[in-house]
Amino acid sequence: MKRALTVLIALLLLTGCVRSLADSDAQHYAIKPLQTFDSRVKLRDKPSRGGSILGQYYAGTPVTILSESDGWAEVRIGSQTGYMMREFLHPVCDPTPTLGTLRFPEADGRVTFTDLNGSELPRLEPGNVTVLGTVGDHLLHIATEAKGRIMDGLVASWHVSWTENFSTLTVTADAPSQLINLREAPSMDAPVLARMFPGARGYRLFDSHTAEDGWTWISFDGTAGYIRDDFLTSGHPAAYIPPRGLLKHDAAIVTGCMLWGSIRREDPLCILGIAGSKRMPLYLCLVLGWNEQCGFSCSSCFLQQCEVEPVVHESISTAGYTTRNIALHQRSAKRGAIEPEPSVSLPAGTEVTILGGYNAKGDASSSAVSFYTSYLTAFDEYLAVEVSGGDYDGAMGYLPIDAVCFNQRLILSQDMWANG
Repeated sequence: MKRALTVLIALLLLTGCVRSLADSDAQHYAIKPLQTFDSRVKLRDKPSRGGSILGQYYAGTPVTILSESDGWAEVRIGSQTGYMMREFLHPVCDPTPTLGTLRFPEADGRVTFTDLNGSELPRLEPGNVTVLGTVGDHLLHIATEAKGRIMDGLVASWHVSWTENFSTLTVTADAPSQLINLREAPSMDAPVLARMFPGARGYRLFDSHTAEDGWTWISFDGTAGYIRDDFLTSGHPAAYIPPRGLLKHDAAIVTGCMLWGSIRREDPLCILGIAGSKRMPLYLCLVLGWNEQCGFSCSSCFLQQCEVEPVVHESISTAGYTTRNIALHQRSAKRGAIEPEPSVSLPAGTEVTILGGYNAKGDASSSAVSFYTSYLTAFDEYLAVEVSGGDYDGAMGYLPIDAVCFNQRLILSQDMWANG
């Protein structure tokens, strides 16, 4: 993958520069590191702060300087030309552009892709792309390999998340019953799309605004909106996971799902949030279903509340504590078995966060419910945990399931999500 991205970057430079070889002063440059990860530099149609903004481009984006005058540089970025302030550019040998993932395709499993003039290009498959910058409110200027050649053009930004190590975010709150608003725009006055349960996981999207305004644009497997940064966390185990539910009978999707047709009763279902109105109350749900173009995939959708039987009515805590003195277990590199690690001894009452389960066959229980791994199955013998507090704060490993006191609603019944 790293080699492929390196080749992509090199080819991107070529697409921007080969046409400029006739310009004797053409040089290879990139945008300098900026104040925040999502800060950008404006590209204008003339060398003036009064010029119209053609796009805003991320640090590391490769550019070709065509000419310079009075603190401005005429540049080419892919197939786009315009003017940038020269102070934001520096010479590079190995550019490090921003990477993104085409994660949320349209119903046919692909994403609409156009050139800078709006003419359609070959539709794109999900995968990694180079994100050059934003155009307007919700368009991205990207570069990717399509039909055997490097192309740059525009896609709608709600299809693209930041790369995996930076994209996943979890809704957090002080209590499992506290619901967090998902809004249509980054404003406390914007309409509420849904009220999200703590523990709902989403993906950070590329956006025309910056993180400095305190809002994040986030997609819950296809349903996108804004949440205040105060209520999002990353890099830590979730304190809660959303409630699960069961369909009372086969139900038609109201809106917002690429899994066309009906969701079947046996399809896995997580309740991410509450939406709709008093006349039509809805649940925003995450389902694992079948699509002829994509096969089995996760997608969010809105279902009428009368069609869903919640198993619980609030988020489920993933917290637990040890019921006796016990060593944290680890998986043996040689034998693959779960064995005690005597050097890490946990006293009774040690708090842990439950990450998932492990059964005697060595299969993670998350394979059955891949989109919410903290759920357990009746077959699990061990819990995957992270220690919270004490001498071994942050240590990760396994504990026998009978050595931990935890919320039993984490255990799925044997007949629930059997096809997950």
